[in-house]
Amino acid sequence: MSLDVRLSSCGNILHMRIGETFDFAESRHFHESYRKVVKPGLTYRIDFSRTAKIGTAALGMLLMLKEFAHSHRCSVVLSGLNEEIQQMAKIARLNQLFVIEGMS
Repeated sequence: MSLDVRLSSCGNILHMRIGETFDFAESRHFHESYRKVVKPGLTYRIDFSRTAKIGTAALGMLLMLKEFAHSHRCSVVLSGLNEEIQQMAKIARLNQLFVIEGMS
């Protein structure tokens, strides 16, 4: 899996940069990565700038992250979505559930 994870220097943002494909094969690593860092007020910033394809399982993973974040008083921001992924996000109404940076 190609998932780069780093905590910001201030400790308030967990940056998770997704690789070229985001699907079920990445689920375990994705879930383990965000569960390692939990504190109230944390923002999980999911960066899709390198991602070309998102599988349907990834939608479920994002919803699980949203639920997890909400239960720990954290937030989730999606960024770097290409046009195709933005269209999918609109169809799935992710823009009603997440803050999506740069969504047109």
